Amino acid sequence: MVCLRKRLSFVFLLLVLLCARAFAYDGNIFYCIALGSYSRYEFINIIGTTSFSDELYSSFCKEINRSNARVDKFFLIDANSVDEEDVAVVNSIPSYLTSNYSVRDGSTFSTGVLRNANSSGIDGWIVVSNYTSARGWFHYLYYFHAVSN
Repeated sequence: MVCLRKRLSFVFLLLVLLCARAFAYDGNIFYCIALGSYSRYEFINIIGTTSFSDELYSSFCKEINRSNARVDKFFLIDANSVDEEDVAVVNSIPSYLTSNYSVRDGSTFSTGVLRNANSSGIDGWIVVSNYTSARGWFHYLYYFHAVSN
């Protein structure tokens, strides 16, 4: 879990650096990092927990705050809150990952997708994905919105 925290901290540091150039990344994947190899059971029981969501939120806020912004929305999108735009984002992730990474059984990734960026803030998604040869792809989708201070 400590290694995962370090990787997430690094990812959010990249996010902060990219925020200054966010206009070039609107609607595109702005980071992707391999989180390791997890069975589907491990993925659901580690990545799919409230403590992981809390850690992801905490790391994200910490890095955003360094860029003179603050997170005002961050939540897991579930079956009750998903919309067509969310589905389109999730559907784009597997082809991106298989085209750019060596995806094997158990591969797990965290991918950031920028939805919108302007002088008042940014928003988008963080998609945490797991692949198993027996079951295909499984994703956790988080929405974020950060505003400039």
